[in-house]
Amino acid sequence: MSARSFILFPGAGSWRMAVAGEGGVAFHEVGDSTALVAQALKDAGHRGQGVMLAIPSSWCLCAPILTAGLPAKSRKALAYRFEEMLPLPAEEVVSDYVPSEPGDDTALAVGVQKERLAPLVEALEGAGVIVSHICPALLLAGQQVLGGGSAGDFAALLYPAQSAGEIELLMLRRGLPVGWHLLPDAPRDVVLHLQFELKETPAKLAAVDLAPALREALAGLNVVEIDAPDLATAAALGSVPVLSGKARPWVDLRRDALAARDGLRQVRRPLAVAVAAVVLCCLSLSIAMIWRASRYDAMTDRYAREQQGVFRQVFPNGAVPVDVRSRLESEERSLRALSGDSAAPPPTESGLLTLRDILTRLPAESGLRYRVLELRLDRQRFTLDGQVTRHGDADRIAGALRREKSLVVDPPRTEQLPEEGGAKGVSFTITGEAVPSPALAKRGAP
Repeated sequence: MSARSFILFPGAGSWRMAVAGEGGVAFHEVGDSTALVAQALKDAGHRGQGVMLAIPSSWCLCAPILTAGLPAKSRKALAYRFEEMLPLPAEEVVSDYVPSEPGDDTALAVGVQKERLAPLVEALEGAGVIVSHICPALLLAGQQVLGGGSAGDFAALLYPAQSAGEIELLMLRRGLPVGWHLLPDAPRDVVLHLQFELKETPAKLAAVDLAPALREALAGLNVVEIDAPDLATAAALGSVPVLSGKARPWVDLRRDALAARDGLRQVRRPLAVAVAAVVLCCLSLSIAMIWRASRYDAMTDRYAREQQGVFRQVFPNGAVPVDVRSRLESEERSLRALSGDSAAPPPTESGLLTLRDILTRLPAESGLRYRVLELRLDRQRFTLDGQVTRHGDADRIAGALRREKSLVVDPPRTEQLPEEGGAKGVSFTITGEAVPSPALAKRGAP
């Protein structure tokens, strides 16, 4: 048990509180008011987690009922069948049912009068104490004690009650309760009741901490005494897996009229914090991405202005082309070639073939008007600058060039030109690469 669990045992007088943790179970006597209970929980280290309300057997109503002929999983039908065994209408009782084995036509119904528990639960919730489960203390203890693999061998469980002078009798079938009785701790009464329930059938009985007189009276029966703590301690230990969500109790009366109004009350605050954190994280990411995008746009504009400034310095009388970098690189290679720089050899036969392929593939379609301003060749790379009347015409020119198998043409880049004399124009730049022919490849052409 890594985390502590808190169990409340209400009573006619003062309440008891159990704190189950790594060191075992510690009990504390608390007052009879919900304010004192809430303060005791706070002093014990309670931090808002759900608590178990383990009610005494004297508060419970119990009876076996027949389930034959009832709709499957119909709690309303079970409640009215349970009503036949009670002196109260079904609307005044909150009930739950011990799950029965498949094919079994009986079930153990356990209920509590709504007026007894509803004010206590509302007062605890009003004081800030979240009640997660309401379970009979005996059934929690029985589920804890009979949790081993041999539970199905026992036909009954005898347990000293929390109140002096009484004993709890839990009738079992295949490890599940089918009957529940609170008897006086009188050996003769207990023996007679067992004989009536068992109907003289040999059976093995489990018993916890029997009094010597009762042990002697049961000497004729197959009684196996098991080592288990007292009922309150066993109930506290049995509450730990229920509160942690690792087990389901046989009976949970935190339902129907006693159900929590807000099912998410335990996780509402951390859920709200998690949602706020996710929203804040998404907002921060959006702001960061917008900021980075604006910085990239500013850097792109700055580099473009720098390129245009360099071009104006080199060519003060020339119009700034769309692709400044490609133009400057072409001029640099031309100067290197004129100066005899080996890094830029003069054009070879492959350049002439590329020029031929480009000129022969330029479209001559009717209705397509265009003007070629410049064609630059750099080994296998080429750049074609010109003007058309519409943006789509540049795609038509690029498509015509792609019909030449020796040319790999990139998508054209276009830019709207300023309107002059009512005429509109679009400048375009088409780049690509020429694939050398096999003959040139053998000769080592670049």
